[in-house]
Amino acid sequence: MSSDCHEPHLQGLAPCSFYLHSPARSKLSALFGSFKERDTEQRIRALLSSPGGSGGNGVTAGQAAAALAAPAALAAGAINDSPASYQLGGGAALVVCFGLCEVAGLGLHHLAPNVHYEPSTRTACVFSGHLQNLDELADRYTSEAFAEGPTSPSSILAARADPRQLAAETLLHMYLKERGGDLLVLLSELQGQFAFVLFDGEKRQVFAARDSSGGEPLFYCLDEDGAVSLSNGTPHMPTDDGPVQWQELPPGHFISGRSPKLQQFALTPAQLSIRESYERSMDEEMSPRALALLAGRQEDEMRRSLSPEQAADDSFFVF
Repeated sequence: MSSDCHEPHLQGLAPCSFYLHSPARSKLSALFGSFKERDTEQRIRALLSSPGGSGGNGVTAGQAAAALAAPAALAAGAINDSPASYQLGGGAALVVCFGLCEVAGLGLHHLAPNVHYEPSTRTACVFSGHLQNLDELADRYTSEAFAEGPTSPSSILAARADPRQLAAETLLHMYLKERGGDLLVLLSELQGQFAFVLFDGEKRQVFAARDSSGGEPLFYCLDEDGAVSLSNGTPHMPTDDGPVQWQELPPGHFISGRSPKLQQFALTPAQLSIRESYERSMDEEMSPRALALLAGRQEDEMRRSLSPEQAADDSFFVF
């Protein structure tokens, strides 16, 4: 399901977009924690001050620090004229510029992006798109949050104005429950068109993925020291080493880990088509007719390798 908010913006943070920065982890993180926070603060200040961003009038260092020190609480249906900042664990930060996006062809609008934030652990999940099996997942992973009321999927969905917001919460709960296991199992449960970025405030690491259709945009930048930036656009982000060099997260791929790396978890439609063509060709090669032709060619080659007397003796070709 596409939206008119998915065009990348070259400068600033546009409506319906977000930016997350997670600084590098190291054994000396305890000594350089304040340095990492200053680095994140400088990036956020540069983002909000850049042309095209919602902070077009400029943001001072004190304002950026204050925004990160007191992260805004998300209110259901809230739309902000200026970005909301969330201070995450390990010197990381998330900036979200909320907006209304139109669902293509339907004349409907929804709030984007959708964020679920838990201040106690400084953990957040940003979600775009839709999950076809959201009702099933919500029933399995968010029933504890609705223990005092009905827990049927229809009741959970009815209690939320926007299923995308429920998807962000469900994804975070799925991760918290399964983070000690294989993330590929979690990704295999997601059915739909989506992109999401999740920051684990306790483990201080990111987990981001994009489904194989590529319908929802997601971009990333991995620095040499292990720092990672993620966004659903390509905002202009100056740093001491030059502007952030954004790369598109390929469809069917994810990034995770304390030293983030890119991995594939699903085949794209083009890759599926290639595999199906290969499997069809293999089936055709192994058909009875193909096997008979292969046996005939092998017999002809054997006859040519024998003397005339041997080739005339059919007993040589009894298998």
